[in-house]
Amino acid sequence: MSSGYNFNDGPSNENPYSASNFGSATLNQDIGNHVLAGPLKRLAARMLDGLAQLLFLLPALICFIIGMVQNDQNHGSGDILMFIAIGLGVVAFLALLTLQIYLLVTRSQTVGKLLLKVQIHDVLTQQPASFVKTFLLRGVVNGLICAIPWIGGIYNIVDCCFIFREDRRCIHDLMAGTHVVDIG
Repeated sequence: MSSGYNFNDGPSNENPYSASNFGSATLNQDIGNHVLAGPLKRLAARMLDGLAQLLFLLPALICFIIGMVQNDQNHGSGDILMFIAIGLGVVAFLALLTLQIYLLVTRSQTVGKLLLKVQIHDVLTQQPASFVKTFLLRGVVNGLICAIPWIGGIYNIVDCCFIFREDRRCIHDLMAGTHVVDIG
């Protein structure tokens, strides 16, 4: 009679109550044809996404600052520049959002992930994840949770800390059924 545990190989497949290893990986283990992206590479990709946001919004920010300075010096002469800055900001935001959605739909990557050659994959199929998983679940749902006052900030920190788990999946990865792999 088998106890369900083989001390040489870990849990046996005979035990219906044993924990499943499906979807988990050790730190440098291959996932399908790829290796999980490391925490530093994922952080760097997120930082590049933030830099892209800054670069897209920089003209609007400069215009806004010049408008504020002119308002302080000439009592209201910079109002038009501030309105232009708001328009530039909206256009820049929509342009970057469009670019990010396009990359997520066509490549399962953001700008930062594209530059660092990492990609969001579906845990079950080991293929690039769908738009629903990459944008709606990982982006929109996660963003809505992060927007909740007080709770969102705590959630965001905990979500980031999950990257140090063995399977390197943050809470937003767990919600979406995804993981990030190195494709470069």
